Amino acid sequence: MTVEIVPEAELETAREGLREVRARGVRWLLDHVGDDGKPAAADLRNGYYRMPWTFALVGEREVAAQVMSWIERNALTATGDLREGVPREAFTSR
Repeated sequence: MTVEIVPEAELETAREGLREVRARGVRWLLDHVGDDGKPAAADLRNGYYRMPWTFALVGEREVAAQVMSWIERNALTATGDLREGVPREAFTSR
């Protein structure tokens, strides 16, 4: 097995490209959250349950908290279960 040493300049170019892709992805996600924390298409499907974790991971903790707050107000019952309908459907019908 041969180990190839990659020049530092080439590594930095690759890192910068990855940073740009990450920034575009974060921007896209941010553009899909309402001012009240509501994830886009939340009325159609529950594809938002990992958004808070993702936002926290990329340093957008305030947005993560807004989404969590929206989920608490709109998708959970008083006992913490998912409400009937869209919030629960993906976990009970598949």
